[in-house]
Amino acid sequence: MTLRPSYPLEPLLEQRQEVVDARASDLLQRLEAAKKADVRKQRATSERQRHAAMVAEQTRREVNRFERGELVALDLMRWQAWRLAQAHHAQELAQQETIASERAVEAERREREARAQLAVARADAKVVEVHKRRFEAERRRVEAHAAEMEAEDQVTACCARRRA
Repeated sequence: MTLRPSYPLEPLLEQRQEVVDARASDLLQRLEAAKKADVRKQRATSERQRHAAMVAEQTRREVNRFERGELVALDLMRWQAWRLAQAHHAQELAQQETIASERAVEAERREREARAQLAVARADAKVVEVHKRRFEAERRRVEAHAAEMEAEDQVTACCARRRA
C-alpha cells in the first residue's frame, strides 16, 4: 500500500503562510502608523503645554507691570487683545491635540485589529502544519509497516523454498 509521496494540502499550507506574511506586513505598517500618530499626539500636547506656559508667564509679567502702575490704558487694551488672540490660539492647539489624540486612538485600534488578524492567520496556518506533521507521521508508520510486511513475506518465501 503506497501513500501519496507528498502532502496533498501543500498548496493550502503555502497559501496560509502567504496570508500570515501579509498579515505580519500589515501589522508592521499599523505599528508604524500608531507610533507616528502617538508622536504627533505628544507633539500637539507639548505644543499646547508650551503655549500655555508662555501665556501664563507673559500674563504674570503684565500683571506685575499693572500692579506697579507701569501700564497705561493703551497697554491694557493691547494686553486684552493679546490675551484674546492667545486664547483663540490655545483653543486651536487644544483642538489639534484632540484630533491627534483621536487619530492615535484609531491607530491603536487598527493595530489591535491587525494583531488579531495575524493571530487568526497564524492559527489557521498552524492547523494545516499540524495536519501535515500527522500526515507525514502516518505515512512513515504505514511505510514502515509495509516494509515489515514485505520483509516478513520474503522470510516466509525463503522458508517455503527451503522446505520444498
